[in-house]
Amino acid sequence: MGTAVTYRLLEQRDIGAFVSWRGGDPYIDGLLWLSIGEHSERLRFILMALADEEIVGTVALVRTHPDDDMADGEKSGYVEALEVKDGCASPALRSWSNRTMNLRWRSSTG
Repeated sequence: MGTAVTYRLLEQRDIGAFVSWRGGDPYIDGLLWLSIGEHSERLRFILMALADEEIVGTVALVRTHPDDDMADGEKSGYVEALEVKDGCASPALRSWSNRTMNLRWRSSTG
């Protein structure tokens, strides 16, 4: 049986490891820093999948978009930038990375 995969929101202490894991290209790094800013403002939620405290996957759940059909900030949102490490042993994480997801949630204010 493989190592258990846990999930958590990106925290301040994770930013360096997150940028290092996802980045490496100046353009991508710029997009990552924009995403981190939106995460801090709760416009998106960046989640990390961890195995033995090592990042094996990341995803952003986006709450708002200019096209309300994609994300209206209250009842709908979408998955963006899903990336899973090659060779990840978690069947659940592998299957998660192989399909498109449309997420809907209730507004936290209502």
